[in-house]
Amino acid sequence: MIMLLTPWIRYVQSRLHWDRWMRRRSGRGRGRSQRRKDQRKELLAVELLEDRTLLAAPEFVSIAPNVGPLMQTPNNATPESLDTAPRELHFRFSPGQVLDGTTLGGIQIVRSGFDEAFTRASVTSDFGTNGTAIIDFTAVRIGTGENGIRLEISKSDRTAAGTPGVAITVAGPTIRVELDTDEANGGTGATTAQQMVDAINGDPVASRWVQASLRLGSDPNQDITTTFADSG
Repeated sequence: MIMLLTPWIRYVQSRLHWDRWMRRRSGRGRGRSQRRKDQRKELLAVELLEDRTLLAAPEFVSIAPNVGPLMQTPNNATPESLDTAPRELHFRFSPGQVLDGTTLGGIQIVRSGFDEAFTRASVTSDFGTNGTAIIDFTAVRIGTGENGIRLEISKSDRTAAGTPGVAITVAGPTIRVELDTDEANGGTGATTAQQMVDAINGDPVASRWVQASLRLGSDPNQDITTTFADSG
């Protein structure tokens, strides 16, 4: 019996040794594979973090005037105020940022009046229609750069001249608008309030300076040439 069992015992022992060896080898393989996965995840995390850093926009920090306290209005609920008008303002952004010089024009420095309110320059006219059609002309931007905008409005029988409709020419901040009286046809094609608004807003140059709008309740089809007194 002993002689018969010995080969079987050796066989079982060899199988047990083999199974333990395979498990250890398999464990080491899984460990190396897991480490490789972890390393790839860490690398991916670093790459994503770098992308986010590169895409982050410059963050405004504060404004340092040459007189008075440091100003951090955008980050505070209550804005700071200065008692003395500064001559220099230093804009501070988060460290390490590079600003695109072509975008600096987007920074506007304006001042409020005694009512502490910032508003755009505007002018209103009903063109002598006794309130039937009221048109507001408002500067597109706030700031002293919009000072000096001038609207010069005239009228003529442009239809008879072969150029019907509203004519607009712009020279610097001066906008010249010529309305069409259409006298040759009894004024049937005279410029209306809505046509005036559309002409200003549709002109690629004039619309950079001002925007026109009809007051609520105004008649958009009102002829504004008949009652309009041409000062030119």
